[in-house]
Amino acid sequence: MTSNDFIQLVFYFIVLILLAIPLGRYMAKVLQGEKTFMDMVMGPLERLIYRICGIDAKQEMNWKEYGLTFLVFNLFGLITLFILQLVQGHLPLNPQGFAGVNWDLALSEILYAFASACQNNGSAFAGLEVNTHFYNVALGIAMLIGRTAIIFPMLALAGSMASKNITPITAGTFETTSGLFSGLLVSVILIVGALTFFPALALGPIVEQLLMWAGKAF
Repeated sequence: MTSNDFIQLVFYFIVLILLAIPLGRYMAKVLQGEKTFMDMVMGPLERLIYRICGIDAKQEMNWKEYGLTFLVFNLFGLITLFILQLVQGHLPLNPQGFAGVNWDLALSEILYAFASACQNNGSAFAGLEVNTHFYNVALGIAMLIGRTAIIFPMLALAGSMASKNITPITAGTFETTSGLFSGLLVSVILIVGALTFFPALALGPIVEQLLMWAGKAF
């Protein structure tokens, strides 16, 4: 790691920490339906989108409607990127002059690229070699949407749990606001994460690095 890389990493963490609290408070207000400073800008746009789509924002959805909406939302992003690759020869930001891709090749490429962008930070695009700058920007938007889309089913689950009747605390219940519950929850997450991560790490990058040192790889 060079000094420039280290400075960028430190700067990234500083910005991340500084934005965590105000952004978290803003997201909490949005999810709870409270007024925010962006309501004057986003409110009319949101209502316009609801009106165009014929959606009643005050009507509750069941779990089937939540699931269908989530699938359609992600499918719309996938189809949009697929179409963009078909017609990328007629779109701007194409200094290389790439033509549109055949539908079968575009479908196989976009399925891999979309999954990699949304769930893997776009770290593996070996097969995507005719993408234009315009397409890369669209794929970056898909990466952002893919990271935030997981909030929707979590909100649906939280709303379902919040609507349930609260069970009074007795000797047979486990208080979820205690430090013991938080400690057990974090411990389970750490243990399961370690059991998932360390075996794969030991069998993959560590072994490969040791073989490289021994001159038996590459």
